[in-house]
Amino acid sequence: MSWGQTRMGEQLARYTARSWWVPLVRGLILLLVGLALLLAPLTSLAAVVTVLGVGALADGVVSVVLGIAGRGQWGAGWRVVRGAIGVLAGLFLIWQPSISAKSLVVLAGIAGLVTGVVMIAVSVQTRALAPSTWSGGLVAGGLLALLGTFLIVFPSVALLVATVSLGIGALLVGAALVAHGWRLRREWKQLARL
Repeated sequence: MSWGQTRMGEQLARYTARSWWVPLVRGLILLLVGLALLLAPLTSLAAVVTVLGVGALADGVVSVVLGIAGRGQWGAGWRVVRGAIGVLAGLFLIWQPSISAKSLVVLAGIAGLVTGVVMIAVSVQTRALAPSTWSGGLVAGGLLALLGTFLIVFPSVALLVATVSLGIGALLVGAALVAHGWRLRREWKQLARL
């Protein structure tokens, strides 16, 4: 083994020694979240709703800032409208997590439908400026509008599917992270012997 390989191995061993537990802890947390979502979906929903509210709020603020920064450009006004809707929806979700789950799903559906329609309008309005990329916004807006419509029409099904999907996803990712953390620990022990 050359001097460079030895040094790189030492650096890798030091890094792994300091960080192998990070994916392990993340994985354990995700396993707990997944179990909570599957075992007590309605209780866990308030926490999930708050996180979704924070996400909607952040997305809305970014959209408003982009719309204001792009003042005078095509679609800037629509971005501000979309952002304002996102901010209002996010604040509502954060401040009212105890509202019924179906109402929240319907609210998310309305926000998705409106946001999708706004995205379609922005894409159509800007197609002359960006002929090779406007269709992406059109497709994304159409899919978001369809998802919003589904949430409005079938809130119970959407709620169950979302909660179970999040729970299963958290369990799978958590298990993968725990396994990764243990592998890193094993590698660190092997590197430490070199």
